[in-house]
Amino acid sequence: MLRCVARCSTQSCVAGVSAFSRWNSVLAASAGGRFNNVFTSVPTSMPEGQFGKELEVALGTWKEAKRSAAWLHIAPEDGRLIPIALAQGFHIHHGTTDRIAMMQWLRTDIPCMIPAYATHNVGVAGLVLNDRQQVLAIRERVPLTPGYKLPGGVADLGEDFGVTAEREVFEETGVRARFHSIVGMRHLHGFRHGLSDIYIICRCVAESDEINMCERELSEAKWLDIDEYCDNTISMGQHVVGTVRDAVKANPDTYNTAFLDCDWSEEEMSYALDKKRTFKLYSNATPRSAPQQLET
Repeated sequence: MLRCVARCSTQSCVAGVSAFSRWNSVLAASAGGRFNNVFTSVPTSMPEGQFGKELEVALGTWKEAKRSAAWLHIAPEDGRLIPIALAQGFHIHHGTTDRIAMMQWLRTDIPCMIPAYATHNVGVAGLVLNDRQQVLAIRERVPLTPGYKLPGGVADLGEDFGVTAEREVFEETGVRARFHSIVGMRHLHGFRHGLSDIYIICRCVAESDEINMCERELSEAKWLDIDEYCDNTISMGQHVVGTVRDAVKANPDTYNTAFLDCDWSEEEMSYALDKKRTFKLYSNATPRSAPQQLET
C-alpha cells in the first residue's frame, strides 16, 4: 500500500531539496504526505564526516516531529555513505540504476508498516494460434523443462501483458501475433533472486506464418497441431493449452475472433484515485465494444 509513497517521494525530493545540510528546508519540503514519511536526496560528493553528523541531527529532528519513517536516496557513486547510514539505523530498501533507497522506521508504538520492495517477477508467454488449429511451439537452446513450451519472457517495466506477449513472440520466432486474451496464470514462490513469480499465459492470434527463429535462444520453433503440443509439454501446459484446445474444437470457425469460455478479456478503465490514469482489467466477463470508465 505504501508503494505509492515511494512514487510521491521522488516528486517531493525534486521539489526543491538543494543541499543535505539544509535539514530544516529538507524537512519542510519533503515531509508529510498520506503516511507522514520524510524523504531526502543526499547531495552527491558529500563528505562522510559531514554526512554522519548531519544525519544524526536530522534523525533527532524527525523523531521530535513524530514522523513515521525516514527515507534517504543516495546516488550509487556515493555508496561509501551507506555504512554510515546503516550504523545509524537505516537499512537498504531497494536500489535502481540511479539511486539507492534506504529507510528507517521511526515510530516505536507500532511495528514497521513499510512493505518489501519488488516482491515478484512477472513473466509472460504467448499461446499463438493460427487458423489451422496449430500452436507456435519452441524448444530453448538450454532447456529447463522437457518437451515444447510457449515463446515468452520477462515483462518490461510499464509494459502490459499483451504487449509483452507480442514482443517476445516476435523476438524469439519472427512471427507477428496479436494479443487476444489471458487464459492462465501461475504463481510460484522462491523463484529467481528469492522472489515470487507470476507467469501469465496470453492467447494470441497469428498475423503472420513464417518463422524466423532466434538461434541465440532457441534450438527449434515450429507450428504444432494443438493435440501434438499437449502430448509433448509439461503438465501446466497440458492443463492450460488442453483447456484452450477443447474450447477451440467446440468453436472451430470463430476461435480466433470470439471470446471463449477459457478467455479473460482485457478492458481499459480509469483509475479511481487519478482520473488521468488508466489501468487494464482482465476478467471473464463479456468484453465491451469500447473501453469503459469506472464511476466513482
